[in-house]
Amino acid sequence: MYRDIQEDVLSSLASLAETHSLDAKSLASKLDRFITVSRPDSSFVSIEDIQAFGKEQSASKAKVASNVFAKQSWEDVDMEDAAEAINPNQRISPYLSKVVAAPAYNTSNTKSYTPQGPGKFKERCANGVVHSVLNEHIPAVSVADEGKAAAEIEILGDSVAVGSRFMVDRIADKAAYLDHRISTFEREVEAAGGEGYPHAVGTAAQNPTVFVGRICCDTEDGRLNPQSVVLEGSSSLSNGARVKVDLSGCKDYRLFPGQVACIKGTNPSGFCIVASEVLPGVPLQSGNIVAGEPTVAGADFSCIVAAGPFTISEDLLYEPLAALLEYAATYKPDVLLLAGPFVDAEHAEIRSGLLEESFDQIYESRVAAQLADFSSRVGGSTRVLLLPSPKDVQHDPTFPQGPMTFDGAIFNAKNQLTNLPNPCTFKCNDVVMGCSTVDWLMSCTKEEISQSSKPADRLPSMASHIINQRTYFPMFPPPAHIPMDTSRGYGLELPCTPNVLIAPSDLAPFAKVVAVSYPALVAAAENNNNGTPENGSADATIAEIAASNSKVICINPGRVTKGTTAGTFVHMWVAGQEESCGNGVESRCRVEVKKL
Repeated sequence: MYRDIQEDVLSSLASLAETHSLDAKSLASKLDRFITVSRPDSSFVSIEDIQAFGKEQSASKAKVASNVFAKQSWEDVDMEDAAEAINPNQRISPYLSKVVAAPAYNTSNTKSYTPQGPGKFKERCANGVVHSVLNEHIPAVSVADEGKAAAEIEILGDSVAVGSRFMVDRIADKAAYLDHRISTFEREVEAAGGEGYPHAVGTAAQNPTVFVGRICCDTEDGRLNPQSVVLEGSSSLSNGARVKVDLSGCKDYRLFPGQVACIKGTNPSGFCIVASEVLPGVPLQSGNIVAGEPTVAGADFSCIVAAGPFTISEDLLYEPLAALLEYAATYKPDVLLLAGPFVDAEHAEIRSGLLEESFDQIYESRVAAQLADFSSRVGGSTRVLLLPSPKDVQHDPTFPQGPMTFDGAIFNAKNQLTNLPNPCTFKCNDVVMGCSTVDWLMSCTKEEISQSSKPADRLPSMASHIINQRTYFPMFPPPAHIPMDTSRGYGLELPCTPNVLIAPSDLAPFAKVVAVSYPALVAAAENNNNGTPENGSADATIAEIAASNSKVICINPGRVTKGTTAGTFVHMWVAGQEESCGNGVESRCRVEVKKL
């Protein structure tokens, strides 16, 4: 192949082969590739070529030792050296620039995974510290009564069933979903009577009247601001017309794209609504309101609420979940509500593609198996509720979601594990609770525009949009990372106003009471009695019950983990009484936001 190779060249090659542990075949192959690339027209090898070849081999070996794939091209990678540098428990992916060791996990589906060695999570401090307390005067029960009956769980409203089809969301479905929301609010405003009948958005109105429609931006893909607000009417009343809204005369408003709002004002020209007041929405009746009957409260019960991720960002040891279950086993709450993600799509090791297990195996061996051990420790006294997330890689990536398919066969107690749809409104004894794992607060804080004449807590105010808009995600269009399926929009609707609204978010955790009014219910009671309800009448009772259930507890439990550090969770106690009429859940519920 190469002619007239001198003796000093051969001796230099022999020295290189010994230095880099190469046999004659490998050395000849590497040298031939080097000469072909560097000097394609040459038919002989000089001592200078050998020196340059030796420098390349030294540099190549140094790169392989640090990072096998950090090369200009695959031709620069010595696969034999790479094979020696890679641990057998590692997998090679040509799409990645970094090799990450795959931990040796226990892949058994019936035994709980035990973390091997201490992780960073165990080095945390201030665990168990109370971050904030709502209703501090209500005592906290240290340990639940073991002889107490299990809590009764009832799912309310229409929810997405297991195995429902998705990815069939058509433009017609989106239009029908949005128009249905506007038409529903128009009927509610008309039923309330106090604000007058809704007026068509696109027609002139010189006298003050009421307009109902969806808040939009005047430009596609634009960002909402006070000068770009337009109101879109329903197809039945306004033929879908859009009209600009002048907010200069409004002292208070909180608006975001997709919000169905009731605007008081005039439309002198038919092309611009001059607003004087903006009503944020029309909430539903509380789940505890029964026409003409007082609400009977159940026994005391406690609940622990925690939202994922349940492992730190640097490993899949799930030590935070183990610590949370240890706390729950100590206090034995009636309900343990865990909101996803459980196997987070944004976790570094999940994104790396280097795992030797399937996502289902990770969920079953790290999460489900730990829950099974927890149930065997506490018996049947604690109901475990699992709420999925669109970020869960072991579940359908859509919103709303059906329940996870894990059937809980390894649990000892009957019905101790309940898989809930996302979002979900459910009744726990006498308390109605609602929860969604999509971060509404973060999405709202990026898009909402507001003006207020008096100070108000922003986070609870944003959470109240869910109540006023009657849906767990009222923004439209949704952010790009939220896979909303409007063809299953019925799964987003609130069947009633919950007593406790749980909205997990990356923002600061809190537990606050938010005031809610029921204009249709109170107005109907007052109109039937000429504005003065008589004591003892059915309408007077309805109005009293509406007033007593006019507050909702909004909770953001935070995340169990934040990167490599511990996060927060919520422990709440609800005191029972014989009659809750005139004494709502918000006044007998203690909520503690704790550091894990």
